[in-house]
Amino acid sequence: MFMKKLVLFCIFSLSLLIGTIRTVSAQCPGCVVNNACHPVGGGLCPDSLPAGTQGVYYDEDITCFLPTTFDAGPFSGGVLGIVPLLSVHIDAISGLPYGLDWTCNHPGNNFAPASGDTMGCVKICGTPLSAPGVYTITVAITAGIDGGPVLGTQYGQTSFSFQMVLLPNSSGNLAYNYSPGSACDSGTFTFTPNISFGLPQVTGYNWDFGGANVASVTTTTPLTASYNTPGDYPVTLVTTVYSLALTDMTVTASNFWWCGDVEEPNWPVLGCTAAPDLYFKFTHGSQTYTSSTAPVNATATWSNLNIPLSSTVAVVSFWDADPTSQDDDGGTSGMLITGPGVYGFSTTSPGGGGCSGNFVLGFVVDTIITVTDTMHVYASPAIPTITSSAASFCPGDSVMLTAPAGYSYQWFLADTVLVASTDTNILYVSNPGNYSVTIYDLQSNCGTHGPSITVTQNAAIPLTFNIVWSAANQWLQSNITTPNISYQWQTWNGSAWVNIPAPAGAQNHYTPPSNGQYALIAENAAGCSDTAYYTLQNLGVMDEELISNISIYPNPTTNSFTLDLQDVKAEFVTVSVISMMGQVVYQKEYEVNGGSLLETFDVYNYANGMYTVDIRIGNFNIRKKLIKN
Repeated sequence: MFMKKLVLFCIFSLSLLIGTIRTVSAQCPGCVVNNACHPVGGGLCPDSLPAGTQGVYYDEDITCFLPTTFDAGPFSGGVLGIVPLLSVHIDAISGLPYGLDWTCNHPGNNFAPASGDTMGCVKICGTPLSAPGVYTITVAITAGIDGGPVLGTQYGQTSFSFQMVLLPNSSGNLAYNYSPGSACDSGTFTFTPNISFGLPQVTGYNWDFGGANVASVTTTTPLTASYNTPGDYPVTLVTTVYSLALTDMTVTASNFWWCGDVEEPNWPVLGCTAAPDLYFKFTHGSQTYTSSTAPVNATATWSNLNIPLSSTVAVVSFWDADPTSQDDDGGTSGMLITGPGVYGFSTTSPGGGGCSGNFVLGFVVDTIITVTDTMHVYASPAIPTITSSAASFCPGDSVMLTAPAGYSYQWFLADTVLVASTDTNILYVSNPGNYSVTIYDLQSNCGTHGPSITVTQNAAIPLTFNIVWSAANQWLQSNITTPNISYQWQTWNGSAWVNIPAPAGAQNHYTPPSNGQYALIAENAAGCSDTAYYTLQNLGVMDEELISNISIYPNPTTNSFTLDLQDVKAEFVTVSVISMMGQVVYQKEYEVNGGSLLETFDVYNYANGMYTVDIRIGNFNIRKKLIKN
């Protein structure tokens, strides 16, 4: 009972932190002692273990400070008081999440506080692979106290449990990787296991891809599985970690190395006639297994041991158990473990003779990790059909194309990508051609390309269309003679354009009754139209009397155009640019030098469309069409 209080201070906490699990990786590197750690009565620095996360590497140094004495009074009926704490040993710990390992800076996990051995440390590291949750850890320890001359050294054993938290990993499946992440309509997935250990562990993989498609392998070579129709397909991987384990031991002791003590005396004449009480110690890594004793027999066998190995280096030693005298040493043999099988050995006792025999290593299941993930094969969207607001359009106009709603879109003109990615299903086009679209499902990103739709451009009113003054006829008239053109003349009443009634207003010419602003709308059989404007200020004056040559270039234009006037018979020229809505967007008066005018006009920031360039020379106006694109 005296041990109960002992486990309440540092050794309780230290044991909490250094569980013995199967070795799944190289042991943690050495820890660093925090020399400032001196809690009253003993304790840990830090005093608690941070939570771990599944699949995330864990590394923590813990320093322990142990007291040198122990109050045994409450546990001995008052017989003992404060006594030296001679030793503390961690016997066993079970229940830690699989994948953690530890290293203590004290050999054999033994502490001798009364001798000044009061500080130590442990590094806990590794990658926990068990399922997230709260784990109950069971710790068994043995402590020794000095009971005085009468009682001598007294040992007590106890065990206790505590909980450790393992948090889930937000990244999902840790047991295996697969690619692609999903597929459209059908797909072949490649699977690669993530968990793999070398000796003394061997890892096995049992795959279940569904539909009786299973595989059992012991390598990490990627496997594939195909799914030919849309759906959700669970894939389960059972990862089994096997540990090499000592299963059987057989030994024969020879040449009486156990003789010469009280238990097996050497008699005069007769010599030694007693058989040894054999037991063995099997050391692997930092762990040592001590067997049961086979009484009074020079040949002994131990079966069904199933002691998992923590290292590929093993040392076996044999002993004769003597209850009174010191145990006799039958010699030691070391060997390198390369896998399962039968290993022979031979030892030499310090007193002569020795032992020979063999032991068997097999596999025992260390841990089983089962993970199921789902492969998603999505159905692609139905083939999209584009609808058009019109099958054709006039120059300067556009057509609205509409794809099915609820997707993301990639638009094409022939084989050229027009819009790489957009969330709108409407596209306005102002160029003829074959248009198509690929629609992508918003969840799966599966896409389907649809058939193209053809959009044509109707014939336009000739770009040269304008109103000219016929001095001979004293009327305004269209300057084009294209057939199948209908006309509508308009006049400006000061606030709006007003149609001039037929028949006078529906011909290709019109005799104005007075000076003013006039417009002519020309429309062809396809419904494409254009409007020309003219300001009449001086009836009877012919344009040839004012100018002999006028040109505008380039036309159409994108950035600018040049106005070239030659043989101008006036001192000043006013140039205006008028939009299709009749808005004057530019106007300036220029002085004519030497009968000519050459000016460049910037239209980069103008909206695309048709414009009228109005050239006023004296009391006469000449208008030219300009296309900005």
